[in-house]
Amino acid sequence: MVCLGLLVAQIGGTLVARAQDTPPDYPVPPTPADYHRPIGKLVPPQGALFGAHADQSSKPGPEQDEFEKYEADAGRTFDIRNYYYTFDEEFPTWREPYDMAKDRYPLISWGCEDVDKILSGGFDAIIDARADGLKALGKPLFLRWCWEMDGARSEKSSKVGSPERFIAAWRYIWGRLHERGADNVVRVWCPNARGFKSDAAQPFYPGDEWVDWVCTDGYNWAPGRKEDWRSFVEIFDSFYTFGVAHHKPLMVGEWGAQERQSGDKAKWIAEAQIAIREKLPAIAAVVVFSVVHLFDWRVNTSPQSYSAFNSWAQDPYFNQPDPPFQPGYPAVDQSGGSPSPPPSDSQPPPQSGGQPPPQDGGQPPPPGSGQAPPQGGGQPPPQDGSQAPPQGGGQAPPQGSGQAPPQGSGQAPPQGGGQPAPRGAGQSGPHGAAKAGPRGAAKARPSGRPG
Repeated sequence: MVCLGLLVAQIGGTLVARAQDTPPDYPVPPTPADYHRPIGKLVPPQGALFGAHADQSSKPGPEQDEFEKYEADAGRTFDIRNYYYTFDEEFPTWREPYDMAKDRYPLISWGCEDVDKILSGGFDAIIDARADGLKALGKPLFLRWCWEMDGARSEKSSKVGSPERFIAAWRYIWGRLHERGADNVVRVWCPNARGFKSDAAQPFYPGDEWVDWVCTDGYNWAPGRKEDWRSFVEIFDSFYTFGVAHHKPLMVGEWGAQERQSGDKAKWIAEAQIAIREKLPAIAAVVVFSVVHLFDWRVNTSPQSYSAFNSWAQDPYFNQPDPPFQPGYPAVDQSGGSPSPPPSDSQPPPQSGGQPPPQDGGQPPPPGSGQAPPQGGGQPPPQDGSQAPPQGGGQAPPQGSGQAPPQGSGQAPPQGGGQPAPRGAGQSGPHGAAKAGPRGAAKARPSGRPG
């Protein structure tokens, strides 16, 4: 096995660490031979949803123009658009109706707040207002509250407190959203990719009944930081192992790479596309972080990198029909299976008194056993990298206590290398009106902008 430790060179009597690339024989995290994609909210039966975050603006026009330019260059509408709100910032805004009208799913990244004040009821009015606004949208969307909660940055760690308090606050917030009928909102739990490698993320897991998607954010930090040039597989392997063990759909909520030598970033992007399609079938959504923050993560930093990104966007594997959505609790198997049973008596209730039933029928494992972006300006930075991933080619063991449940009737078809079926004529999805043609085709855009 090739060691991923830093090479050491001697220059003038001084030992200097020299970064290296992920070796070509770096092990791929295993996927069980009988793996089937779990059925859940907005989970494509095969392939993966494709999305992006671009610059946020104080005015709709510039923000919309930039995102639509990305889509026009890619020749398609993206499935997901990610954006950021502080905890006390009012939403929904113009963004959510705009995205839904464009046939995108919003991914709302909602900032952290002091968990003790949340649990004491000090933010009930804010939580309830957000729940009512999201319910009123009447269409499904993703929401990840307090993403990268496992990081070491003081602006989040000072609010999150212990994993136990975070879990209590998570259940409190989602319990209130459920009580107010905001069941169109998909619960996305999203620590750092590095947190999964260092076991910092796993203790924050709220339990299978309280999570619809397992998500993570990860970046190839070289050469801006003096780190190894890491492949997509090396960055996300431990996250992948955890999510497969918990039989959850997986989302990469933020990813990014920097330019190095000419062509390196384009090659990294192309290899990431292939890795998801051919090696990591449990990843059901991938969202790029295409902004300048600390470093330039934009996909169009060179013609080569932009061409690689647009080729990825046009891959049929990442152009899926609208995924199924069952808005009620408990989750109902889309193939006609029975609703999941309620949680066991041993499952702690949410602090607000509302208990959403489980999503997949499994009992939650005990909490198992990262870097927080600032909230200013709606733009989070990527992880700060304070927790360096361990170097080495070893397989990451499954995290937590839960093994993937047995595959039974009603599961989605197995993942393989085959191409997904295109969106058929008359395909009706959760966005509303029936649609014709594959999502990959460029779409006509209305002349006006909502909001």
